[in-house]
Amino acid sequence: MWALIGLLAAAGPLLRGAVDLWAQTLLLAAVTAGTALWLSARIAGGQVPAPQWGVLAWAGALAFLGWLAAGAGPLAAYGLAEWRWRLGGLWVFVTLAAVSEDGRDRVDAAIHAAAWALVLLIFWQGFMEGRGRPSDGVLKEYVFSGAGLFFLPLAARRRDYLLLSALLAGMLWNGSGAAWLALALALLALRPRQKTSRVLSGALAAVCAAAFVVKLGDPAVQAQRPWTGWGPGAFAQLLTLLFFGGSGFFLLAGRTHRTFGAMAVFIQSLWCPTLSIPANFWLFSYCAGSSIKPVSRLIEVPPRWRLPAIILVLGSGALLSTGLWDAWQADRLRAMAAADALRRGAGFCPSLGASR
Repeated sequence: MWALIGLLAAAGPLLRGAVDLWAQTLLLAAVTAGTALWLSARIAGGQVPAPQWGVLAWAGALAFLGWLAAGAGPLAAYGLAEWRWRLGGLWVFVTLAAVSEDGRDRVDAAIHAAAWALVLLIFWQGFMEGRGRPSDGVLKEYVFSGAGLFFLPLAARRRDYLLLSALLAGMLWNGSGAAWLALALALLALRPRQKTSRVLSGALAAVCAAAFVVKLGDPAVQAQRPWTGWGPGAFAQLLTLLFFGGSGFFLLAGRTHRTFGAMAVFIQSLWCPTLSIPANFWLFSYCAGSSIKPVSRLIEVPPRWRLPAIILVLGSGALLSTGLWDAWQADRLRAMAAADALRRGAGFCPSLGASR
């Protein structure tokens, strides 16, 4: 199971934040099929890990209500597409209880490797290809600044000071004042008794306050979203209060390098669309959910139920994977039709009444 969680958390940032539908489909289909096979193997062995019922109820409520909100919205096609990759994050919360501490360390190692790959990619694109800041190379600055907040405490934990320096340099180059302010506030929130943290937090907050004030001058913030800007108010399908309430509980329950990064992104997302990037959302789910303790209790599966249960699990996995694939294919056909219509329109000159 740790390998599947690592696939979402480590591969997502490298695929342009998994914003493209093909990347979401590839990763989610692999996770769906892998989960079905893993669960089937456990059922065949006669024992499955007991779920954390509170976490399962919270994630189930979010999944169901999110589906209702997305389907009933004015742009259901886009809402349901977002709902699908949000399910990936909820899946991480639910399955983390079945991952041991050793497995979580392996996920950390995968994320560490992904952090190095992303940093090298950013600097290659900036200095060798001349693409400019990270925002030009990896879709938007929120992909790098958000992922960087997760990577920083991991690099510090593993004493990889070269990676730590490269991440900080990349964040400075990126120019995201929101990321620095979130880092400072996270230090205050989770390390309030350490004098060094308080001094560093105050300095960072002072440096970034001006950038935050400038952000409040954005016309979109003043006119359209006067209270939340680009924060929680923009995530209708996420059911913000329920999600952030549960996530906040998990964050405060753990004080590790993982929850520190998640706390920083939690704060940053209040005014930046960091968690609207699928890869950042999956990373957040892993880091925030890491406070969920691994379960040792197993549920016995009676022999007469094993084969029907395996058939049900494999059938459900195949159905979900097919649904993901069909949604991607439908979107591809829609995009191809739109491009074809645009091309046909560009090749016709109404004033001349003939093709150019």
